[in-house]
Amino acid sequence: MKSGIVKSPQEDSRTYWGGTLFGLLFFGVGAAFLVLSIIPNLWDAARMRDWVAVPAEIVAADLKTGNSSDSTTYQATARFRYEYNGQGYSSSRVGIADSGADNVGDWQQNTYARLKRQSNTSIWVNPAKPSEAVFDRELRWGLLGFKMIFVVVFGGFGAVVLWLLNRTPKPVPAGLPAWQDRPEW
Repeated sequence: MKSGIVKSPQEDSRTYWGGTLFGLLFFGVGAAFLVLSIIPNLWDAARMRDWVAVPAEIVAADLKTGNSSDSTTYQATARFRYEYNGQGYSSSRVGIADSGADNVGDWQQNTYARLKRQSNTSIWVNPAKPSEAVFDRELRWGLLGFKMIFVVVFGGFGAVVLWLLNRTPKPVPAGLPAWQDRPEW
């Protein structure tokens, strides 16, 4: 008589596909952070190395704050006017990761303080497309590291789940005692 629970092929299939969907969901979150946030920030930092500094007027600067029950977020915002090759332009891009408010480090508050201290500054302009400009072209390593946590934890967990579901079991060596010769053991 057999002992233990034996699953039908249909139950095994549901378990496999449910686990695969679960693993893909976690892997997808990690991959999305990598592809939609980290890689574009690294790409922007690399291409901004060739941008040129030009004088700019700070038209407006503000530090927006958001409060929730357990944290406060900040976002430094600004508008700049500048000239490049005799043509006037404006920009509102403050930093590379200019995607909203956060509370990672004090970059938002420090950047706002830098903007409020002056009415004129330098801004980095793309010589190939002068309408593209940024105030601070340095990578925010703390924010990048925070986003990498999602890539590693979610993406890594999903990858492990998918690997476990799709690995092939090792063959059982022949000639073992009957109780060890059963693959499910």
